[in-house]
Amino acid sequence: MPQAVEYGRLSVEYADQSGDDFHKESKRSAHAEALHQSGNPEEAERLFTEAEAMQQKSQPEYPYLYSLRGYHYCNLLLGLGKWEEVLMRVEKFFEWRQGYESLLEIALENLSYGRAHFAKAQAEKIANLETGKWLNLAVEGFRKAGHSEYIAKLSYRNVAASHRRGAARRGRSAQSRGAAAHKGDGIPAAAERSGGVVSCHPVCRGELLAELFRCCG
Repeated sequence: MPQAVEYGRLSVEYADQSGDDFHKESKRSAHAEALHQSGNPEEAERLFTEAEAMQQKSQPEYPYLYSLRGYHYCNLLLGLGKWEEVLMRVEKFFEWRQGYESLLEIALENLSYGRAHFAKAQAEKIANLETGKWLNLAVEGFRKAGHSEYIAKLSYRNVAASHRRGAARRGRSAQSRGAAAHKGDGIPAAAERSGGVVSCHPVCRGELLAELFRCCG
C-alpha cells in the first residue's frame, strides 16, 4: 500500500505537469483512493474534493464525481459517517442515468445507496427495508457484470458473527440472541443462498449484506 500511495503521488505530479484536465482530476481520485485504503481519510477527502472541483469546471452539469470515482468517494464518506451526503449523491446518480451505464457502475451505485440506508438505520435506531432492497440489487448486479470479487471477500459466517454481536449490542433478550446465533451458525449452510443473496427476513438480510460490504470497503 505505501507503494500505491507513492505511485499515486507521482501520477498527480506528472498529470499536473501535462496540463491535461482529465488526467489531473482522475489521478487525484486514484491517489485519494490509495490514501483512503492506507488509513489516511483526511488527506483522501482533500484530494477527492480537489478532483470534484476540477470535474465541476469541465462538466458543470455533473457536480459530483461519478462512476468508479464516485463510488470510491462515497465509500470514504460512509467511513466518515456522512451517510446523508451519500444518499443525496446517489439519488443524483440515479437522476443522471441515461440507459447506457455499465452493469458494474449501476451495481456500485446501488451498493452505496444500500450502505447509506444501513448507516441511516443505525444512526436513527430504526429498521430500514431499503437496505436489503438495494444491497440485493447490488449483489445481483455484480453477478451479472461478472465482478463477483465485490461479494466474495468475506465469508457469510464472519458476517453472521458480526451481526450477532450487533444484535447483542442492541439489547436483545438472551433467548432472542440464542435464536439469532443458532441461525447465524447455519449461514450459508442452513440459509438459502442464491448467487450470494441471503434468503431471510429483509431487514436481517440487509444488515448482513451491509456488514459484508462495510468490511470489504
